[in-house]
Amino acid sequence: FFFQMIRRPPRSTQSRSSAASDVYKRQQRRVHGDSLQAIELNDKNIKAHFICGQCLAEFGKNEEGTEKLKLAQSRMLKSLTLCAGQGKQEFEKDLNRNILKLKKLTWYKQQEIDKQKKKEALEYIKELMTYDDSLDEQGKAERYQEIVEVVGDPNKPMEFYIPKYLLCNITKQLMSDPVTTQSGFTYEKAALVGFLRASGSIDPVTREPINEQLICLLYTSPSPRDS
Repeated sequence: FFFQMIRRPPRSTQSRSSAASDVYKRQQRRVHGDSLQAIELNDKNIKAHFICGQCLAEFGKNEEGTEKLKLAQSRMLKSLTLCAGQGKQEFEKDLNRNILKLKKLTWYKQQEIDKQKKKEALEYIKELMTYDDSLDEQGKAERYQEIVEVVGDPNKPMEFYIPKYLLCNITKQLMSDPVTTQSGFTYEKAALVGFLRASGSIDPVTREPINEQLICLLYTSPSPRDS
């Protein structure tokens, strides 16, 4: 298929030369231009929309802001929508995986942008406070700390909480292809298939017999047992 069409040149132990980097960038721009032309000729070209999104994602990695990354998401989502309309469901899993990776990249980049803006704002506030004669140095330090607590410390590592119902009951990892058994527990499909092959038709949590034909795909709603 086309998911590996654009590949980076293999990295050596030394940093890639500037010339090789320029060649790679020119290749990206050329492929991006070709994909846009293909879209102009046929707006329902699945491959063209995806490759266009892939190029935009590469551009966005090295540029300030998230505009290119969001455009890349739009192109890939268009490609996913076209798959359903053209009966190409076999490509949907790979497309969804790429879209999720892109959303993750966009989120992380936005977090870094917000962190930098927060640092700049706090530095500015700290500088303004040096002109405040109504507080002594200790008072200024305490006031500044109060502001940091309200705004959030940009130097503090982010803490993440993933709801339990989004985690596979076998791998304990975030699920991308969830299924549920008759017992009501949710699992990553590949992990459940591997468990059933090794242990037979029993539920991994309850250890009760299950009918493999009644395993259901989950799309949006979590299982009540996992909540």
